[in-house]
Amino acid sequence: MLKYRLGSGGYRHPAMMQDVQRAIRYVRSNAEKWNLDPNRIGVMGSSAGGHLAATALTHFDAGEQGAADPIDRVSSRPNLGILCYPVITMGPDTHSGSRQNLLGDKPDPNLVTLLSNEKQVTRDTPPVSSFTLLKTQL
Repeated sequence: MLKYRLGSGGYRHPAMMQDVQRAIRYVRSNAEKWNLDPNRIGVMGSSAGGHLAATALTHFDAGEQGAADPIDRVSSRPNLGILCYPVITMGPDTHSGSRQNLLGDKPDPNLVTLLSNEKQVTRDTPPVSSFTLLKTQL
């Protein structure tokens, strides 16, 4: 479980993305010590955390080979993702509170597009499972 910086705490993008990328790098860099397969590191999130997981799945890098910190040399690409009723887009149809918490009151349109993760999927995006819980009345 990742405790990451939140908009309600005064943080904005890219703080949350940096937190999830660092967590993935940290787990992968310690995989051997923890008896984990470094090629089976996933990310899962719900609601706004689902947006963060989707951001990790679409905004990753191979690591910075010349970094002083060895953890920063490790890939931040998850191998898989699970998105539970995620906030995906930052466009006009998104949850306004999530958008405001992440991007502030008047976000740059380029940032809105960048963090509309449905627009960032490429052939390198890891496999993802997504589900939405529907509220039913019996």
